[in-house]
Amino acid sequence: MIWNEPNKYWSLRPTSASTYVRVLLNPAYDALKRANRANLVGGGVTAPRGGSGSVSPVDWIRGMGLAHARLDAYAHHPYPVSRGETPTAGGCRSCENITMADLERLLSLVSRAFGPKRIWLTEYGYQTNPPDRTLGVSQGAQARYLAEASLRAYRAPRVDLLIHFLVRDEQHVARWQSGLFTFGNTRKLSASAFPLPLAQLSRTGAVATLWGQVRAGTGKQAYRVRYSSGSAWHWLGGTRTTTARGFFTLKARLPRGTSVQLWSRGTLGVPFRLR
Repeated sequence: MIWNEPNKYWSLRPTSASTYVRVLLNPAYDALKRANRANLVGGGVTAPRGGSGSVSPVDWIRGMGLAHARLDAYAHHPYPVSRGETPTAGGCRSCENITMADLERLLSLVSRAFGPKRIWLTEYGYQTNPPDRTLGVSQGAQARYLAEASLRAYRAPRVDLLIHFLVRDEQHVARWQSGLFTFGNTRKLSASAFPLPLAQLSRTGAVATLWGQVRAGTGKQAYRVRYSSGSAWHWLGGTRTTTARGFFTLKARLPRGTSVQLWSRGTLGVPFRLR
């Protein structure tokens, strides 16, 4: 990846897409390809919004296209920009921001500017409250959104990467607090959700379709799903196996409001309620 959030005034001056392409991206692309034609180069690496002195990602993508940017993948940071935003809802589809809720618009803009390039989502996460009281969400919401974002990236065409930022909260409250652990290394719920994301893909009548992943590891992974409509948990069938990449989908006749939870390798993920 070439640079970090160059559309922000504090990262690149002058804050210009043409300057970024001419001075940084295209020379780096040429040098990396000369060193090894197999090198993949990510450009853009944009923040989800502009703001005073900065450039919106929408204008940045268009500017890079006009400047004849050379890249193998467009990198973006689709963080939420409002408290009520989720990975699937609450985005601002008519404004200049591009968040996870607007992922389709990112794909469309990149295609128009550069053709069908790959997409790398190289920073993403939800801050928790406490300590962040402006954009922070509960630990339960953070864990649920982590899984929903993973599903969203999995389903989107051309998206190769979704990188969670970060592992541990920063020391100072005013800085970033989207870690899987607090600064003092206390586990958040998201620390259990990250290796075993589970989300609802769809519902048709009484049948819910679940999507999940077992991280990390290579090859097929054993997993089980359990459910509860009250105080007791029950296994949904026996042990199953993921795809070679660790993913699975599972259909089950489960009513709305049922809690479901993923298990693998002796560890349980975070339960959530079916819609």
